[in-house]
Amino acid sequence: MNMVTTVSTREYFNHRILWRTAVILKNQSTADKYENFFFKMPALLMARVTVEAYANFLLAALFPVEYAQEKQRFGSDTHEKLKWLGQQLGFASNRGQPPYQRVAALNDLRLRVVHAKPEQYTGEVYAHPSDVDPATVVPLEPGRIEAIVKAIDLDATFADISAFCEGLHQRALAFGNAAQRLRLQTYALEGSTYLGQRSTSPNP
Repeated sequence: MNMVTTVSTREYFNHRILWRTAVILKNQSTADKYENFFFKMPALLMARVTVEAYANFLLAALFPVEYAQEKQRFGSDTHEKLKWLGQQLGFASNRGQPPYQRVAALNDLRLRVVHAKPEQYTGEVYAHPSDVDPATVVPLEPGRIEAIVKAIDLDATFADISAFCEGLHQRALAFGNAAQRLRLQTYALEGSTYLGQRSTSPNP
């Protein structure tokens, strides 16, 4: 029997895996009112890290020299990385304007969750009639993380993240060469979660 050798190469697009996860969680967040928060928060966090993963993907695909020096050049600052990519590709990432405005706003939630600490509220004073049960008077206000999550418009945030990444992606496609465009594929967040190639040759 003749022997052959097959060489396989593949790349997993983690930004698309994260985005798909975020969308699934978002769709689940329309469940009952109590459970809604526990799907909405991870959906928003997954959406936020999707943007970070996509920035890393663009850097690796288009700017391999800078990608090799990513930690030294950008540290953990995703905004600076996106700002630099936008400058190279001619696409602005202004924190005060849509669609990037809502993307940047998720940084507060991410920091609160990653560096979560106990929240204590002491000495709150409520005057009420003596015959009224204190449990009905003292409001159970949400903690800071829950308050941030509840205030975020989920649909608008996802729409803006998609618009921002797709806008950046179209500039990346125009910037890249043929091999880079093949790696980038048509869309930023939608599509296959991996790209693979195989080549087979006869053994000598």
